[in-house]
Amino acid sequence: MRFFSYSKTPKTVKPNKAQIVLKFLRENPDKAFYTSEIAERLKESGIRIFDVAVNLRRYEKKGQVYFRGYRSAEHETQ
Repeated sequence: MRFFSYSKTPKTVKPNKAQIVLKFLRENPDKAFYTSEIAERLKESGIRIFDVAVNLRRYEKKGQVYFRGYRSAEHETQ
């Protein structure tokens, strides 16, 4: 048996959704956005409002962003 390498060409690594959201926020540090605005601007990258909200909550726990909003049994704002 012999081993053949799969490919000699380097892999192209595309950024994941979390990296795309964080990059957008870093490029716009002096502005405040609604999650829907961020999702609309990043729609071309496949980002949905759910992706934005999940990542903002994660970044808020780490102290990287301030995520304003509230949750109740009936409604949620972001």
